[in-house]
Amino acid sequence: MVNAPSRYSDKSLACDLIIVTSPYRSNGYYHSIFDGMPRYRQEIDSYQQLARRITLWLEMNECCIHGYIYDGKDWFNPIEKKGRPNPYASRAQPVTQDTDSKMLFDSIVAKPAGSAEGTEAAPL
Repeated sequence: MVNAPSRYSDKSLACDLIIVTSPYRSNGYYHSIFDGMPRYRQEIDSYQQLARRITLWLEMNECCIHGYIYDGKDWFNPIEKKGRPNPYASRAQPVTQDTDSKMLFDSIVAKPAGSAEGTEAAPL
């Protein structure tokens, strides 16, 4: 069991998987935080210490999804030479804003099973 830092009291954390999302690569993010810290702090909390705890790093772009694993020394190496197609990219799922908004509205105001037919919402 590990405690996750929190504002007033730490919360207990027990999980099998943690997913962290970021628009930054792990080394760039690390250096943006720690480069201004004293040297001894960078040695205690080195980038290698962070990297070895990352089991899998996925990089997504409009074209592909690439997987990387840490080499145990300095860097993340690709799992495959060529990434796989990204089915989540906007160009893979072209949806207009109007269509997307209409589907969202329909899903929010869908009538629950067993509700009375013909009932109208009260005016705001």
